[in-house]
Amino acid sequence: MRLTAIGRPTEFVSDPIGQQISARQLRPADACVVISGSGANESSIKAARSTRATNAVLVVVTSFASSPLVSLADIALVVAPAHGSFRHELEYMSRVPHAILTELLVEIVSGLLGEASRSARSTVLGILSDNLSDE
Repeated sequence: MRLTAIGRPTEFVSDPIGQQISARQLRPADACVVISGSGANESSIKAARSTRATNAVLVVVTSFASSPLVSLADIALVVAPAHGSFRHELEYMSRVPHAILTELLVEIVSGLLGEASRSARSTVLGILSDNLSDE
């Protein structure tokens, strides 16, 4: 939604099989972003492999540089957990670092889009304003 709100059409598919179907339809000029804390989730790996089959760019955001997803990626953005173990990440960590990185990526894309992004954001703010009224 953040990318769409800045004028960069984007889609998110929540169903794992739907992700694979969508990924297989990508073109070489497209990009797929896969976010997985462990980098070892089987559904994420299948979506990444589906992307690989299309020659689209695969960007991976994960917590572990040695994960299977990193080995598939064109671009790997690794936000390592403070204590380094997957168990510790599951028990104590949140996905806040991944969310911060994602917001940064949206801002980079927004800057690249320039005036089109500012216009799209203005439109989105108008829509939000219409839907958040006190009426």
